[in-house]
Amino acid sequence: MVKRLLLLLFWFPTIMLALGTSLVFFSYRSHFLLTQTGSDEPPRIAHYQMYASFPQTLGASTVSIQKEDAVTELVFQYLKKYESPMQNSASNFVKIFRKYNIDPTIPLAIAQCESNLGLRMPEDCHNPFGLGIHSKGRLCFETWELGYEKMAKTLKENYIDQGLITPDEIMQKYCPNSLEKGGSWAKCVNQFSEEIKSLKTN
Repeated sequence: MVKRLLLLLFWFPTIMLALGTSLVFFSYRSHFLLTQTGSDEPPRIAHYQMYASFPQTLGASTVSIQKEDAVTELVFQYLKKYESPMQNSASNFVKIFRKYNIDPTIPLAIAQCESNLGLRMPEDCHNPFGLGIHSKGRLCFETWELGYEKMAKTLKENYIDQGLITPDEIMQKYCPNSLEKGGSWAKCVNQFSEEIKSLKTN
């Protein structure tokens, strides 16, 4: 009992002394910082943001996004150059054809050959590719995106999946009449495809 009483008597003054020392220290530190900064305002505590360490595979994803953005900008600038009504849908143009693993520059070149990028086609038809447009009728869509989707799906299922990949191969089925004219359709698509791709290095 006596030992506990003595321990309590020593413990209380020790705690009070420690608290007093701490108060004096922090009071002195605050005063020192104020005099160093020359301001009457209390010092501000710096805030730090913690960033998680991303896996190395993020680099590949970032590169892919950058490339897609670059192609979108390329398509937009090309459409803008020719004052095409399709230019505001450039981003969706790239996304839709990329969804089917199709190089967007090829259908863009087809659109240039078939309708001058939508400038020469039936009014409000939204079909710049000439797909299903002939003397017996015309295939039209309510929006550009619906037209892109139909063209992308057609190219994928009826041409690429059948082994028809190059403009010369596609022409045999897409525009067979051009064969009698020395393959003018494929020559046109190839020419504009090269023009579009040349913009990438400028």
